[in-house]
Amino acid sequence: MKQTRVLLSMAALGLVASPLAYSHGYVSAVEGGVAEARSTLCKYPADTGEKNVNCGSVQWEPQSVEGPEGFPQAGPPDGQIASAGLTQFSPLNEQTSDRWVKRPIQSGMQTFEWTFTANHVTKDWKYYITKPNWNPNQALTRDSFDLNPFCVVEGNMQKPPKLMSHQCNVPEREGYQIVLAVWDVGDTAAAFYNVIDVQFNGNNPGIPGWSQAGTINPTMDLKVGDSVFTRVFDSNGELPNLSTSITITSEQQGQANQWSHALATQINHEHTDIKAGQQDSNGNISPVYGSNTVYVADNSGLDRVEIGYDIVTPPPSIGADVTGLDPEYQIGETPIELALNVAATGSVDVSMNVYNHAQESLASQELSLADGESQNVTLTLSKSEAGHHMLVTRVRDDKGNLVDQTTQDFMLVFLNNLIEPTDKYISGSGCFHLEQCF
Repeated sequence: MKQTRVLLSMAALGLVASPLAYSHGYVSAVEGGVAEARSTLCKYPADTGEKNVNCGSVQWEPQSVEGPEGFPQAGPPDGQIASAGLTQFSPLNEQTSDRWVKRPIQSGMQTFEWTFTANHVTKDWKYYITKPNWNPNQALTRDSFDLNPFCVVEGNMQKPPKLMSHQCNVPEREGYQIVLAVWDVGDTAAAFYNVIDVQFNGNNPGIPGWSQAGTINPTMDLKVGDSVFTRVFDSNGELPNLSTSITITSEQQGQANQWSHALATQINHEHTDIKAGQQDSNGNISPVYGSNTVYVADNSGLDRVEIGYDIVTPPPSIGADVTGLDPEYQIGETPIELALNVAATGSVDVSMNVYNHAQESLASQELSLADGESQNVTLTLSKSEAGHHMLVTRVRDDKGNLVDQTTQDFMLVFLNNLIEPTDKYISGSGCFHLEQCF
């Protein structure tokens, strides 16, 4: 199975003091937030175990859904609101009534929570909601939303804490709706756009008589001969006689969304006190080609349902560890060099790129490593400007499939803000001699 390993935590890097701090954040539900953003659920499952799948690269960095400010007059174009107009996050723009995990919500006062991996001075936060008659099977446009925000929180050009909550009065709605949360950064022309998929269920969120007990998350394709099954538990332990299983008989059935739908359908066929699917606006539970919630009847005595696999040929462990990156580098008379080590698990192709916050590529390296091999790598930056930088590492297997991507943040700073460029190397220019710069 894919191993995801991040050697430097963003929280730790966020402690680096700099006058040119950077900003990233996402809508979360860590300490009482009513619902997570669509992009957040691509990386982190909800407390019910539900998780968005087939999200593309946003699963690695939900904190980076950043686009031009000025919504609704400006900002990302119609059809690209969920991705903030970023092509690398375009899967977020897919929009159907059953594409995304929906979190329960009610009208009235609700708590919306933001997690900032790196905070920034803030102009404000605005919250919009779809119109009562919006079409959930059309791409999101400005016409999908009531363009009068139902909640505005002033930022007062101050840096927020790393975890911040807003109390907002949510308008009356029914069924599936989308909340658009916009964080307008105060000292740049950027804003962060988080869409939140929610399900209004009147005064009784959930399904009367039923409780969520698990989730069928289609996180991987299966091969012919593989099996996927449920494990059902009550307070005394597992009940093997209540297990539901399907065996993959074709390549098409092995596709993640296909077997998820097939397993949910089989559960509903075999049981009366266990159901699987997504709830529609009428309260019915039906299987979908995606993430399916598993419910148990309240009077069944059942506690939880887990998903198990019987894999004929387990996939090999594949990944790469990148070590050696410091949280901070001081700008001096010579180009900044990143002295790193890359160690492989499995045969991998590794691509490493360094970007500044303006998304300019400053260094690049590609290498192929055999299982257990490690290699020292030095990345020399083409220019050195104070501020936020990112090392992006992408790992592909021997078939070219992307199996992992990590983003490690670091800062470039002047030593005591006193170092001046010399004629040997002009910091921030990429020039090694004065005559090259003029």
